[in-house]
Amino acid sequence: MFRRSTWVALVVVAILAGVLFYMNREQQVVEEVAEAFPTLPSRTVIPDGDGTASRIRIEAATGEVVEVALNLQADWEVILPFEGAANQGNVEAVVTEIDTMRFINEITDVPPSDLGLAPPAYVLTLHFKSGAKHVLEIGDKTPSETGYYARLDGDRLLVVENFAIESLLTFMAFPPYFATPTASPPPPTGTETPTATPIPTESVTPAP
Repeated sequence: MFRRSTWVALVVVAILAGVLFYMNREQQVVEEVAEAFPTLPSRTVIPDGDGTASRIRIEAATGEVVEVALNLQADWEVILPFEGAANQGNVEAVVTEIDTMRFINEITDVPPSDLGLAPPAYVLTLHFKSGAKHVLEIGDKTPSETGYYARLDGDRLLVVENFAIESLLTFMAFPPYFATPTASPPPPTGTETPTATPIPTESVTPAP
């Protein structure tokens, strides 16, 4: 006959075997799900790994240009349309938009002229601290108005998300100059004696 300790040991072994079987089955299910739903490729317009932008230039087909760049103190300055101090928060907001800019889909076998890219309406040129450079040409808005047709580095035709492009166009329409507060006129000192306005003699009506 089996001793009580032997039965206990057998029960423990059976439990451990069940736990190991369950864990192996769970791992198999996770692997099957991962194979069924592979990781989607990144849809960011600017390739990952290029680092942080150090110069941003956007130019319209009509000739307007806005350009900002980091100076030696790592502060943003406006270069064009004329040099001046930049609002750091406004520029950093645009940098974030550029870093997170995504495309909806990629287009093939369509002439750039059909997308408003020959010539483009706007050209965005980006320089990065890593030495990388990218040029994004911006064309027409899509018929659904959910995005803009664009061409990256003269090669890839993309539909870029609507709000990302419109953020850049706002940046161009309102260059991010640092606003200098306008001085208010000084208040009166109270020491000046108000001058009475003389009344013309002709306007005085004589008493009856």
